[in-house]
Parts: sequence; C-alpha cells; structure tokens
Amino acid sequence: MTDKPALRAQALAARAAGGDAAALDRHLRAALAPHAGAALAGYWPIRDEADPRPAMRAHDGPLLLPVVTARDHPLTFRLWRGEPLEPGPLGTAPVSYTRL
Repeated sequence: MTDKPALRAQALAARAAGGDAAALDRHLRAALAPHAGAALAGYWPIRDEADPRPAMRAHDGPLLLPVVTARDHPLTFRLWRGEPLEPGPLGTAPVSYTRL
C-alpha cells in the first residue's frame, strides 16, 4: 500500500524546491499532441502547483477551466479564450470567461 501522506509531502517538497518548467511544458505538450482539436479541461495553478498554462495556451482546441461556484458544489467548466480572470467565491480564480 502507498503512504499517501508521505508521497504528498515529497511532492510538496519537490515543488517548493522549484522544478524544470521547460521539461514539464515539453512533456505536457507531447501528451496533448494526439488530442489536437479536442476539448481540453485544464486548471489554473495556485500556490506552488505545476503550471500547465504554456502548454494549455499552445493546445489546438477548445480550452475549459473549472469554476468554483460555491463551497460543497460541483465544479462547472467554462470555455477560456485567454481573457483575464477574476477572483471567484472562496478566493479562487477563474470565473470570467464564456459559459458553455
């Protein structure tokens, strides 16, 4: 069995130490390449999460981002075309983009 708290602590320590953003971008673009034209659900990084935005912006297809509408409610996804984002409820972003 995997020790999830230990793995999480390891991942957080590795992210805090920095990382190879170029390698992340290269690998993510390669993983997305076979899905050109398809809708992609991505995320906007918070704190020290890995930043997928360069690869998401390069994706050839619609890009959807999750929206937190309220505590304990399911996420909704909205189409994002690169416009600025606004803070959402609970201090999250993004909320300002096209509804599907």
